[in-house]
Amino acid sequence: METSVNQRIFGQVLFWTSIWALLPLIITGGSFPVKFISRSSPILLGVNLMIILNLKVLFPRFYNNRNLPKYILLGIFTAVLLSASIRLLFMFFIDILVIKHEHVNISYELLKVFDFMRSSLPLLIAFLGSTMYEIAIVARQYTQEATQLKAEKLEAELKFLKSQINPHFLFNSLNNI
Repeated sequence: METSVNQRIFGQVLFWTSIWALLPLIITGGSFPVKFISRSSPILLGVNLMIILNLKVLFPRFYNNRNLPKYILLGIFTAVLLSASIRLLFMFFIDILVIKHEHVNISYELLKVFDFMRSSLPLLIAFLGSTMYEIAIVARQYTQEATQLKAEKLEAELKFLKSQINPHFLFNSLNNI
């Protein structure tokens, strides 16, 4: 049974969300830190957006059309751009909602290159993981198609041989009579 792109997207979003939710439970030994939720929700949003963009846009347009270098570069660029956009968006909302009452310097946060690259890493991992899953599905489909074509070829050869045998059998039978 073939699954649609939307079903695969839903499955992968559910998978990555559950991994992201179970990770702190495994690391901390059962306690779920609230601080983790506030820090990880932007990353989880980016991971899910990366999966959707990869499966809806990038994979069908570039990987399926055999344009692998462009696919990889656009995937990395998309992950970095999504990470930066989400980081800026969440910092903007934090500035509006939380920091209005406190004096905190957010511009220092924007200049941290390693934090920026670290926040892009989960998106790149999601890009790689969703790509590997899609490649496995494509490979399975090619294998099924090859098996089906081989079976059809054998069936056609068998029908051809049967069609050759029947006239000769009939001619030999009439000749013997």
